[in-house]
Amino acid sequence: MEYVRDEGTNSMIITGTAEPQQNLNFIFQLLEVNKKLRKPFYNIGIQTTGTNLTEMIINCFAQAGITTLALSISSFNDKQNWDIIQAPEKVRTMGLSQLVSTAKSCGMNVRLCINLTDAFNHYDPKEIFHICKTIGVNNMESGVEQVTFRKIYADGAGEEATWVQNHLYDENKFEDIKKYIKKFGTPIAILPYGYVQYSVHGISTVIDDNCMAKNEIESYKYAILRPNGKLYSRWDDSGSLIF
Repeated sequence: MEYVRDEGTNSMIITGTAEPQQNLNFIFQLLEVNKKLRKPFYNIGIQTTGTNLTEMIINCFAQAGITTLALSISSFNDKQNWDIIQAPEKVRTMGLSQLVSTAKSCGMNVRLCINLTDAFNHYDPKEIFHICKTIGVNNMESGVEQVTFRKIYADGAGEEATWVQNHLYDENKFEDIKKYIKKFGTPIAILPYGYVQYSVHGISTVIDDNCMAKNEIESYKYAILRPNGKLYSRWDDSGSLIF
């Protein structure tokens, strides 16, 4: 962690190949270690689908130093979203609106990471941003602060790849989103991994249309701390060892 911090990285994402909150003890131990670094991470997010989260857990995350709840969604409809990720009934603890409002009431930022499936085909860009501005709203808050549009891809020929191929977001609608962002958005910055951050209706907005690229070798997109305690630059390749 100190190596990555010394390299100039200023944000940490708690995530994994499964839901990170399945190991709450590790998360809180990690956050305690972070506080002891020479230069602790202050921008800390947790990437999750929201399974098994409760108001108490989210509040504990906020108190322990997590600043952003990044919610990966495949539909705005709660049941459809849970069904797509095949979440068992017992882990469908909170709907999207409740997750957003709870995190914001704890002082956390909320990022919607929209996996562009065909479940979004019947929304135009204006409707999508309206939902982002109003979801989870109460008398003191106003929607999410950040949104990332993710174009989904499929490698191989397994069950998941087949599902993705059968539920791809309409390419013309994806172009409509990009046009809308450029028309109504203001460029803010080029992020470390090359994407442009826009402000659209007051929401920090990023288009991730190359999330599985393997041909960009100019710089690391991120450093991944794996269970063996070593750092890698890619999830799926042991040859990407940093040290």
